[in-house]
Amino acid sequence: MTSHVEDFGSSARLSPFEPGPDGSQLFTEQGIKRAWVFSVPMLVKFRNITVREGLILQGRAGLAEAAPFDNYPPQVAATWFSGAFAVAAQGLPVSLSPVPLNVTVPVVDPDTAARLVRESGCGTAKVKVADPRSSLEDDIARIRAVHSALGAAGQIRVDANAAWSLAEAKTALPRLCEAAGPAGLQYAEQPCQTLNELVELQRATGIPVAADETIRLGGQLTEVIASGLAAAVIKAMPLGGPARAAALVGDGLRTAAPGGTSAPLLVVSSALDTGVGLSAGLALATQLQTTAACGLGTLRLFTDSILTADPRLENGCLYPAKTLELKGNLAPVSPAVSKRWRERVEQVAAVFARL
Repeated sequence: MTSHVEDFGSSARLSPFEPGPDGSQLFTEQGIKRAWVFSVPMLVKFRNITVREGLILQGRAGLAEAAPFDNYPPQVAATWFSGAFAVAAQGLPVSLSPVPLNVTVPVVDPDTAARLVRESGCGTAKVKVADPRSSLEDDIARIRAVHSALGAAGQIRVDANAAWSLAEAKTALPRLCEAAGPAGLQYAEQPCQTLNELVELQRATGIPVAADETIRLGGQLTEVIASGLAAAVIKAMPLGGPARAAALVGDGLRTAAPGGTSAPLLVVSSALDTGVGLSAGLALATQLQTTAACGLGTLRLFTDSILTADPRLENGCLYPAKTLELKGNLAPVSPAVSKRWRERVEQVAAVFARL
């Protein structure tokens, strides 16, 4: 288990991005005028990465972020790029409003976890669990520290990123729920891989369960809404941008309505976005009018920013930036990073060519 906040460097990097031949044609067709590749170090290892990388695209309407994770296959990454193309060309679908946040607690020691909660000003915390670097006893200690820092009125979520089998989740979740205090867990996010397992886990334990990867990678948003799960965690850019994500939610709610199933709590979350991507998340949360604390406070996990002014974290809420302007004085990314993203864009362009 990580016993302290690790230092993986502190400076963001940003370089003009030149796509390969197929990517260049795709960018031209989508109205992309300029592009940059970025890398931003993180304060702690998160999703098994220490540096967040991606592309910033500029179109007629402004900046958009395309930063699919390395483990996303080209067809999934293409959906993320389609959202970035839409935002760059058309802008965000609504005027942005502030939203309440949960504080995200990575795999850190209990003292660090408590400090992150206290510094955030948030009344809700999402605690990462089931990580290879952390035992169940470590997770329990972290959750107890978070509960103590939040106080009795606070709410705790846990996120297992589909790491458990159904049997493992049935054993682990009740213990984590007990560690969260008398109120228990608000929900457990994606403890198992399949939707059927999530539904069975919620039924068997009585602990509220949320879907994330089932929606983001499995494309089962409508099925999740109709399933009776307690919550749906929705990320704007992996679903094709805020406008498309909101439309998918609306379709799911209309489809599920005849069955009489209660609608899940809608929680808009970050995909470790920079301030550019977080603005798209703010747009989705604003459009859905969700009252849930959103997982858009992940700027706290970065050491630096690529923007002159990020969306502002204050009093447990995220406030939109007045403008999105890239810093002009950042060091360039390494040639290896540029090469990797050039290859990824070529793969994405091949997917678009087949559509």
